[in-house]
Amino acid sequence: MTDPQFERYTIELLKGIYDNIGSKPYDTISGFFTPQFDGAWSLDISETINETGLSVVPGTVNDGFVELVVIHAFAETSPYSKKTFQVFNGTSMHPSCVVACIPDPSSTQNLILQYFSENASSAFNPDSRGIGGGKEIGFPFEIRLYKIV
Repeated sequence: MTDPQFERYTIELLKGIYDNIGSKPYDTISGFFTPQFDGAWSLDISETINETGLSVVPGTVNDGFVELVVIHAFAETSPYSKKTFQVFNGTSMHPSCVVACIPDPSSTQNLILQYFSENASSAFNPDSRGIGGGKEIGFPFEIRLYKIV
Protein backbone atom coordinates (compact mmCIF):
# COMPACT_ATOMS: atom_id res chain seq x y z
CA MET A 1 0.00 0.00 0.00
CA THR A 2 1.38 3.43 -0.91
CA ASP A 3 0.55 6.88 0.35
CA PRO A 4 0.09 9.25 -2.64
CA GLN A 5 0.76 12.33 -0.50
CA PHE A 6 4.07 10.84 0.76
CA GLU A 7 5.07 10.02 -2.83
CA ARG A 8 4.25 13.56 -3.99
CA TYR A 9 6.30 15.15 -1.16
CA THR A 10 9.20 12.78 -1.79
CA ILE A 11 9.20 13.58 -5.51
CA GLU A 12 9.07 17.35 -4.79
CA LEU A 13 11.95 17.03 -2.32
CA LEU A 14 14.10 15.04 -4.75
CA LYS A 15 13.30 17.46 -7.58
CA GLY A 16 14.31 20.39 -5.33
CA ILE A 17 17.60 18.70 -4.47
CA TYR A 18 18.26 17.85 -8.12
CA ASP A 19 17.47 21.41 -9.30
CA ASN A 20 19.93 22.88 -6.76
CA ILE A 21 22.89 20.56 -7.34
CA GLY A 22 25.90 22.67 -8.18
CA SER A 23 24.25 25.95 -7.23
CA LYS A 24 25.52 28.09 -4.39
CA PRO A 25 24.00 31.06 -2.59
CA TYR A 26 27.14 33.23 -2.87
CA ASP A 27 29.63 34.62 -5.37
CA THR A 28 33.37 34.61 -4.74
CA ILE A 29 36.19 37.11 -5.10
CA SER A 30 39.59 35.62 -4.36
CA GLY A 31 43.21 36.39 -5.00
CA PHE A 32 46.31 37.81 -3.35
CA PHE A 33 47.30 41.18 -1.93
CA THR A 34 50.92 42.20 -1.53
CA PRO A 35 52.01 45.14 0.65
CA GLN A 36 54.97 46.99 -0.87
CA PHE A 37 57.20 49.66 0.64
CA ASP A 38 59.35 51.81 -1.63
CA GLY A 39 59.58 55.07 0.27
CA ALA A 40 55.79 54.96 0.62
CA TRP A 41 53.31 52.15 1.11
CA SER A 42 51.35 50.69 -1.80
CA LEU A 43 49.27 47.58 -2.28
CA ASP A 44 49.20 45.23 -5.25
CA ILE A 45 45.95 43.28 -5.57
CA SER A 46 45.72 40.30 -7.92
CA GLU A 47 42.28 38.78 -8.33
CA THR A 48 42.23 35.16 -9.43
CA ILE A 49 38.45 34.67 -9.30
CA ASN A 50 35.80 37.37 -9.41
CA GLU A 51 32.29 36.05 -9.93
CA THR A 52 30.71 39.35 -8.81
CA GLY A 53 31.83 41.89 -11.39
CA LEU A 54 32.66 44.24 -8.48
CA SER A 55 36.03 45.98 -8.13
CA VAL A 56 38.48 45.42 -5.29
CA VAL A 57 40.81 48.38 -4.70
CA PRO A 58 43.40 49.35 -2.07
CA GLY A 59 42.22 51.49 0.82
CA THR A 60 44.58 52.73 3.51
CA VAL A 61 48.01 51.10 3.34
CA ASN A 62 50.33 51.52 6.30
CA ASP A 63 52.97 49.64 8.23
CA GLY A 64 51.27 46.50 9.49
CA PHE A 65 47.85 47.65 8.22
CA VAL A 66 46.16 47.33 4.83
CA GLU A 67 42.62 47.65 3.56
CA LEU A 68 40.90 46.02 0.63
CA VAL A 69 37.74 47.83 -0.47
CA VAL A 70 34.98 46.09 -2.42
CA ILE A 71 33.34 48.91 -4.36
CA HIS A 72 29.51 49.08 -4.46
CA ALA A 73 29.13 45.68 -2.79
CA PHE A 74 25.87 46.80 -1.18
CA ALA A 75 24.60 49.41 -3.67
CA GLU A 76 20.85 49.46 -4.35
CA THR A 77 21.41 47.60 -7.62
CA SER A 78 23.66 44.99 -5.97
CA PRO A 79 22.26 41.48 -5.50
CA TYR A 80 24.31 40.99 -2.30
CA SER A 81 23.15 41.12 1.30
CA LYS A 82 24.87 43.54 3.66
CA LYS A 83 24.05 41.17 6.52
CA THR A 84 25.71 38.05 5.16
CA PHE A 85 29.27 37.77 3.84
CA GLN A 86 32.37 35.76 4.71
CA VAL A 87 36.07 36.46 4.43
CA PHE A 88 38.80 33.84 4.60
CA ASN A 89 42.47 34.65 5.04
CA GLY A 90 45.26 32.41 3.88
CA THR A 91 47.65 30.27 5.83
CA SER A 92 50.55 32.64 5.11
CA MET A 93 49.18 35.04 7.72
CA HIS A 94 50.60 34.76 11.22
CA PRO A 95 48.04 34.13 14.01
CA SER A 96 48.71 37.62 15.36
CA CYS A 97 47.36 39.12 12.13
CA VAL A 98 43.72 40.12 12.38
CA VAL A 99 41.08 40.48 9.69
CA ALA A 100 38.15 42.82 10.32
CA CYS A 101 35.26 43.32 7.93
CA ILE A 102 33.22 46.49 8.22
CA PRO A 103 30.87 48.50 6.06
CA ASP A 104 32.59 51.64 4.83
CA PRO A 105 31.61 54.36 7.33
CA SER A 106 31.70 57.03 4.61
CA SER A 107 29.59 55.01 2.16
CA THR A 108 27.11 52.28 3.03
CA GLN A 109 27.69 50.80 -0.43
CA ASN A 110 31.25 49.58 0.10
CA LEU A 111 32.73 46.71 2.11
CA ILE A 112 36.12 47.32 3.74
CA LEU A 113 38.37 44.44 4.74
CA GLN A 114 40.99 45.50 7.24
CA TYR A 115 44.06 43.31 7.67
CA PHE A 116 46.45 44.30 10.42
CA SER A 117 49.29 42.83 12.39
CA GLU A 118 49.53 43.21 16.14
CA ASN A 119 53.28 42.59 15.80
CA ALA A 120 54.27 45.51 13.57
CA SER A 121 55.69 48.32 15.68
CA SER A 122 57.04 50.58 12.92
CA ALA A 123 58.33 50.52 9.36
CA PHE A 124 61.87 50.39 10.76
CA ASN A 125 61.30 47.70 13.39
CA PRO A 126 58.63 45.34 12.05
CA ASP A 127 57.95 41.80 13.09
CA SER A 128 58.51 39.73 9.95
CA ARG A 129 55.56 37.50 10.84
CA GLY A 130 53.14 40.38 10.32
CA ILE A 131 52.05 42.47 7.38
CA GLY A 132 54.49 45.09 6.06
CA GLY A 133 58.05 46.09 6.72
CA GLY A 134 59.63 44.28 3.78
CA LYS A 135 57.12 41.44 3.93
CA GLU A 136 56.46 41.64 0.20
CA ILE A 137 54.73 38.32 -0.25
CA GLY A 138 51.23 37.66 -1.45
CA PHE A 139 48.57 37.11 1.21
CA PRO A 140 45.69 35.01 -0.14
CA PHE A 141 42.12 36.10 0.52
CA GLU A 142 38.63 34.91 -0.34
CA ILE A 143 35.46 36.99 -0.04
CA ARG A 144 32.05 35.35 -0.27
CA LEU A 145 29.16 37.71 -0.91
CA TYR A 146 25.77 36.07 -0.31
CA LYS A 147 22.84 36.93 -2.51
CA ILE A 148 19.70 38.55 -1.14
CA VAL A 149 16.94 35.96 -0.95
